[in-house]
Amino acid sequence: MLHYHRVTDTLGRLDLMASANRNATEVTRLPTIGVLATLDPPPVLFGRINTLTLEEGTARNKINAVADWSHPLARAQIGADLRVTRYGQVGEPGTDAAHDLRMSPTTLVDLELSAKVGGHFTAVLGVDNLFDQYPEPYPAALNPTGAVGFSGYSPFGFNGRFGYARLGWIW
Repeated sequence: MLHYHRVTDTLGRLDLMASANRNATEVTRLPTIGVLATLDPPPVLFGRINTLTLEEGTARNKINAVADWSHPLARAQIGADLRVTRYGQVGEPGTDAAHDLRMSPTTLVDLELSAKVGGHFTAVLGVDNLFDQYPEPYPAALNPTGAVGFSGYSPFGFNGRFGYARLGWIW
């Protein structure tokens, strides 16, 4: 994780932070099924879908960047937070390779504005997923009924933009 902190009298306080992670999961051995192996055909207890879910069902990488700014005023403090998150490619296994779904890397941006007045009152306005990003829709070939709009494997959900306001009073 990287962190930069700067305080000035005229511009206020600025914190910049960045972090990243990379994941690599590989199934190297499958569980044995013991006495069930004598059945004809033997049952598949841990097959292709389970293996690919572990290996590709989460983003291979994730990058976060945050800018947190605040500035004191007479009896108040204003602030802004900007968060950027990039999720790497995610795969959802299908019944065979032709029906696997690959979701492209996606970047989400969140923004929050805040004000603290006196020692008691706070107000916040924010937007998660500012640019209203959605996962790639299920292709028609994998979704013949149209009942499933998006993959459940999406690392950021499928609800789109979310705005909020928060008021607080401390006595």
